[in-house]
Amino acid sequence: MPQLQSATHHTTGQMGQNIDQEARDPSRAELLQAKQGSRQVLENKIETVAIEINLLCTDRLKVSDKVRIAEGSIEKPQMEVATLKKHMVAAEARVEDAEGRACRNNVRLLGFPELAEGARTKQFVEAWIRDTLKPEGLPPMFAVEKAPPRAIIACMLNYKDSDSVLKVARDMDNDMFEIQKISIYPDNTTKEQAPRKTC
Repeated sequence: MPQLQSATHHTTGQMGQNIDQEARDPSRAELLQAKQGSRQVLENKIETVAIEINLLCTDRLKVSDKVRIAEGSIEKPQMEVATLKKHMVAAEARVEDAEGRACRNNVRLLGFPELAEGARTKQFVEAWIRDTLKPEGLPPMFAVEKAPPRAIIACMLNYKDSDSVLKVARDMDNDMFEIQKISIYPDNTTKEQAPRKTC
């Protein structure tokens, strides 16, 4: 009898397993239904992603347009700045040229003692140039300025007059005022003087 019990028990166990297996194995209809549901969910997600990609593309185009507009608005001032720089360089060149031309008409006199010229600097310098250097054809009018330290600048009417004074001064051994040696130089612009200082 014990053998019968175990056989019955064994058969009952197999039947339980079969029932469990059937409960676990879905039917074909259920599989198709699950597949359809998954497909629908997947299609919905793909559609959502496609919409989001389209929105991103639209946003990117808007940003590209804004960047292009910004670049254009930056480019215009940059071109204006470049044009202004060119004008400034040209204006500086004209100013330097005008300053150079004005200075070429001048001679710089160094070495006069303090207050030797008195209150009438122009008459003093004019008389000294005429009496000491005796340049030919020097007109009676020229302006005189003082430049520190103790330099006197005689502003001649034209380049020929200043050239004449400088030539006579170079030819003379000593230009003197009383016992003081007087140096006479061309009146160069600051830019023209810079290379000479480095030499």
